[in-house]
Amino acid sequence: MGSYERSESAEGFSRNGQKPYGKVYSGYALPRAERPEDEGVPSKALLELMEDFEAAGQDIHSLIAVRHGKVVYEAYRYPYAPDIPHSVNSFSKSIASTAAGFAISEGLFSLEDKIYDYFPEYKGKIKKQGLKYADILTIKHILTMSTGKFINVAKDKTKLNWISDFLSAKFIRKPGEIFHYTNENAYMLCVLIRRLTGLTVTEYLRPRLFEPLGIEPPHWETDAEGTESGGWGVYLKPEDGAKIALCYLNNGVFNGRQVIPEFWTREATIAQMGNPNNYKRDSKAGYGYQFWMCHIPNTYAGRGQFGQQGVVLKDYDAVFFYTSAHPDEQLPMDVLFRHFPKAFGDAPLSRDDEAYEKLNEFTRNLIFLPAPKKSSRSELEKKLNESSINFPKQRFLSLAGMPTSVLPLYITYVSTDKWAHVTDFTFNFEGGELSVRWAENGVYNQIPVGLDGKFRFGRITLPPFDFTTASYGYWEKDDSFVLKIIPIESVATRTFIFTFKGDRVKIEQDTTPSAKGMCDNIAILSKQWINNDFLHFFATILLKLAPRVLQPKMRSRLKTRRGRPNTEPRPESEKPL
Repeated sequence: MGSYERSESAEGFSRNGQKPYGKVYSGYALPRAERPEDEGVPSKALLELMEDFEAAGQDIHSLIAVRHGKVVYEAYRYPYAPDIPHSVNSFSKSIASTAAGFAISEGLFSLEDKIYDYFPEYKGKIKKQGLKYADILTIKHILTMSTGKFINVAKDKTKLNWISDFLSAKFIRKPGEIFHYTNENAYMLCVLIRRLTGLTVTEYLRPRLFEPLGIEPPHWETDAEGTESGGWGVYLKPEDGAKIALCYLNNGVFNGRQVIPEFWTREATIAQMGNPNNYKRDSKAGYGYQFWMCHIPNTYAGRGQFGQQGVVLKDYDAVFFYTSAHPDEQLPMDVLFRHFPKAFGDAPLSRDDEAYEKLNEFTRNLIFLPAPKKSSRSELEKKLNESSINFPKQRFLSLAGMPTSVLPLYITYVSTDKWAHVTDFTFNFEGGELSVRWAENGVYNQIPVGLDGKFRFGRITLPPFDFTTASYGYWEKDDSFVLKIIPIESVATRTFIFTFKGDRVKIEQDTTPSAKGMCDNIAILSKQWINNDFLHFFATILLKLAPRVLQPKMRSRLKTRRGRPNTEPRPESEKPL
């Protein structure tokens, strides 16, 4: 295994001269193999893997393959880039688990410590029949998703005390009896570490994990008190995710230094809890301490929703880390395991120049689909320049914690901050360029939109996080404009179709991953949460109807800015920005 050199800050990844924002953090860069075959990886197998991902409709945003400590292949679907962090969803749990490993090694707590001993003030809120279970609930149960607690995942977390929500929740089974996947388990690890150290988990991990691995401390979603969510909300650069997986592969050693405690890399990544009732083969092979076992022996993964996965193939000295946007987490693993580990060689292979060139060509042409298209122009542009649109309030969705935002549905669903509703949405067509501007809860944003078949890059600032955007738009018809916005740090994308008829506007919306895909996935997983067959059937029916509720067609009117009729000329000083 080679040593790792510190890399200097570099200009952002570019394609055809277009650059997203961002710079590479000055940290340890993994060494690169000159050719995949030098590390026993056929270029042809990597090409077939990537072609298979495309054929399966697996929207891979980035992929890094590491063998014998060297990056043998990396790909980024433009506009996603190596220097821009990406949401890793529940891969965050594996990072929270790593923090627990450090805490145990330092004697802060043990696996067998009782949770309510650290939170005695909540014990009195447990119903009498649950007290016997509260007395035996341990940190190990939290790590293995076997607390026996039922947490209502439909609750709007912006309105909750998260600690109370977990500790006061009822027990549905005895701790340690069944596997029951719950985000709040990882959150409680973060709460405990903060209570014992006075540090957030990000602060706690900075000198222990992030700095030794050359990782810029990532953004992590938090509760209202600033404690990390634990189970989701981390944004990592793809190579940083690969570093964490590689450190686990090497028994906690990175660049010749023991970083993660060796015992933890061993114990966290073997089956500590059975999960035979799960629905897919790599979701029922066993569960460690916030790591999933795979059906291939000595293979495990940190996994996040919609295919954010760090797969460690221990017997083959290999790691795959990839980000994507598909509702079925099993699909990317099925694709990966169709090609690897069987393609690995035990020694360096003969170089395959033809396959290597084809692989490079495929990688160069990897771009977001549908690709930006060049727009025609419409006579409506002048009228739109003088108008604004208020999106109708969707009160039910706002109450459910999923308000209609310019950001994709998935972001508003998982985020602890809710921003909508959208007001004062304006178009500014000027020359061959377009920018759109709007307000959400009084916070204004303005981003450029490509009309020439190329992305334009901008920023959406909606606290506590800024999103880099790649956007384009086009007139589908003379009276219908399509706007696509990609928040590059997210798994999701956003599409709006504005159809104009006089002063009336119909607004249709879509998101990727699709609302239907998300609801179908929840319907499958809900069997773990709802034991009653009738209630589960009823919930499934509701979830089939949910996409139309979550993304309703909206109707509004063009409103002349500052309340003047559309026909009245605007003073020069009040022309759009």
